Amino acid sequence: MPGFLKILIFICFAGHRPLNWQKNIPFIRRVIGIDPPRFRKRYLFYYFYWVFALYLLKYDEVICPIYSRDSTIDYIVRLVRSNKKVGFDGDNTNDQNEKRVIRNYYFDYVIQSDQIFKKEIERNAEFINKLGGKLDVKALKTKIWFSENNESMFQKLGKKFDLITGEYICIFPGTGMSIKRWPFQKWIELIKQFLGDHPSFKVVILGGPAEKQLNEKIANSLYYLRDKIIDLSGGISFVTCARFIKGARLIVSTDTGAIHAAAAVDTPNICLMGGGHRDRFYPYGNFSKNLVVSYQLDCYGCNWKCIYAEPLCMRNINSADVYKKIMEIL
Repeated sequence: MPGFLKILIFICFAGHRPLNWQKNIPFIRRVIGIDPPRFRKRYLFYYFYWVFALYLLKYDEVICPIYSRDSTIDYIVRLVRSNKKVGFDGDNTNDQNEKRVIRNYYFDYVIQSDQIFKKEIERNAEFINKLGGKLDVKALKTKIWFSENNESMFQKLGKKFDLITGEYICIFPGTGMSIKRWPFQKWIELIKQFLGDHPSFKVVILGGPAEKQLNEKIANSLYYLRDKIIDLSGGISFVTCARFIKGARLIVSTDTGAIHAAAAVDTPNICLMGGGHRDRFYPYGNFSKNLVVSYQLDCYGCNWKCIYAEPLCMRNINSADVYKKIMEIL
């Protein structure tokens, strides 16, 4: 890419604030972190600060590869000054179709997507190829860059808790959407059975600050196994979390970032998958390592607009079925 060409690639971080891990990626020069919920709700000073700040930005091109756009994403793109803005026509999962079509005028060039179902990683390849790239989706591999600090923290905590690579498993009970959670009682059942059958292993509980309370509840319920359970939630960065996943024998997680991190570092993983976005975002890659446990219902594909009082597709996943997948990996 010519040094004089300034391109802004707009990426949405699925409902949470952008993290510091992007600094490790050699292809990213600068990250501008905007919290979509705060911007969307128009918190007075926050909103007007970013309206002004975005307008001051000037790029040769703005590229927005998000397939399921919404009004906030489009408005942010509109505010940034640029000679050329490229977007994906996409679908109306997060928006009303006619509204999205109207906002297509915010872009100079809108890429028309193939009107067939594709996994998200295939959509990414489609977008790049229609820009002129030549990507083979089968050859795509996700990647995480680790810094020296991530490695140092992994070694330090590993020594503190006597963790041996390949002799512990990770669990990630939390998720950004509460509707996608698996009941904490079933996590307890799973951990109890696993440690009962595999006393030489340890269990590392991972998660961010938002999951700390839930994870503590799980660990405290198994207080008699406290020498075998290490709760690291809320105390380490996302990339350090990924480093612990890399050293694990396997990870069991809900449908969240941890499961994608596992695929990126090639750690066998079991995703507890509900029906809201079934198959769109996961699994991908090596299907012998990236496994899914689900409870099939007729309402699959609801985009998490659940017709029940509680999400039965998650609540009815049996811990015995999850344990069976663990044994297949072991």
